[in-house]
Amino acid sequence: MMEEAGNFDSYRILLWKKGEAVTQLVQHHLSFEFLQEDYDYVLYLKFPYAKVLDLLNLAQIKKSLEEIPYFDQYTFTVLTLRWEPSTIHSSIQEKVYSFFSPYHTFKNMLLTMEFSALNITSLLFLMLDHILGGNTGFNKLLVRQIPIKKEVRSATIDCDVVIPHRGVTEYLKSVLFFLNSLDHLHVYVGIDQDLDFELLKIKSSFTNPWFYHFKPSPVGPYVIRNHLIKESENEIIFFQDSDDIPCADRFSQLSNYMNRTGCQLCGSHELRVDYLDQTVKAVRFPRDVKKALESKPNGHQLFHPASAITRNAFQLCDDFSADRTFGYDTQFLLRSFFLLDRVMNVDEFLYIRRLHADSLTTAPGTRMKSPLRQFSLMLWYHDFRLVQKGKLQLKDSTLKYRRPIIDYTAIRL
Repeated sequence: MMEEAGNFDSYRILLWKKGEAVTQLVQHHLSFEFLQEDYDYVLYLKFPYAKVLDLLNLAQIKKSLEEIPYFDQYTFTVLTLRWEPSTIHSSIQEKVYSFFSPYHTFKNMLLTMEFSALNITSLLFLMLDHILGGNTGFNKLLVRQIPIKKEVRSATIDCDVVIPHRGVTEYLKSVLFFLNSLDHLHVYVGIDQDLDFELLKIKSSFTNPWFYHFKPSPVGPYVIRNHLIKESENEIIFFQDSDDIPCADRFSQLSNYMNRTGCQLCGSHELRVDYLDQTVKAVRFPRDVKKALESKPNGHQLFHPASAITRNAFQLCDDFSADRTFGYDTQFLLRSFFLLDRVMNVDEFLYIRRLHADSLTTAPGTRMKSPLRQFSLMLWYHDFRLVQKGKLQLKDSTLKYRRPIIDYTAIRL
């Protein structure tokens, strides 16, 4: 990997109409005079490494972007460089600044934003924050790595999507907005908090998802996932957190890959929109998850909300443990190592994650380095090695399934 430049302020804005040559702007200060003109596309390129722009084949990038099968006037595409992911653990490999967009939708969105707040470092973060709200004209998001691979659009397979929700109502509204633009999905939403006017309004606004209300709250995301999967019917089940956004091609890419290869549990890379430091980051995961777990079980090899699983594989793994509200996606993955034959990540970015102060992984009581989470991880990793060496049975270890400790009800709304 190239060294990150200590001081980089070079970027390029490329504008063009279909079938015409590129107009290229190289500016020292971000400005938007070109909004007075008429184009079809805008391509903004900026990378945190010295001289990358001089090495890119801009004509090839332009051609590849125009040929993306999922792209239309309502699609916003984030661009990052293509790197080989680690074979052992997840890694944040670069900050991301580049994007490609239909010109007029981009222009209309900028007119709703405060220009004085935009600069070359925060532009993509501010735009994504705006787009994720679901009120900009964009209803699909894509992420592509440069060089861009030629794509063949495969037939879409019917899939189930399970979404536990507790917290900010607007996040749930946003994810349902982006899911609503996609076909062949059966969406199941589990509400883990008291119903209020805003939640009922969302339920009435989106008629396709099935909504369930769980009591007493909080029952936690694992109770909800287990229950909603039993309510669903399709062979491939997608996990999805309510504060994150799927890329438009997530469901077709993962389901076709799983059908083609026999993969039982499959994830992808993550584009992280980080509200703690207002950046956008590319987070990559190892391709072969089982191989990575074999050498380093504590390496965070798969991001569960970004993954999909076959119904049979989920049953083989005995569901998620559910006697508490956090941490059991890691336990489930460690248990799957011994029960599933093929656990992978595709080498693409198919999931957009919001990292914010209210999430379970950042909140004080449940954050990644909280004492209870760290103690559980220590026990699980210890038992993983013992089971791996044949010194402990999986059914006798801390990796075994743990049932809910409270009785709950789930009412379809």
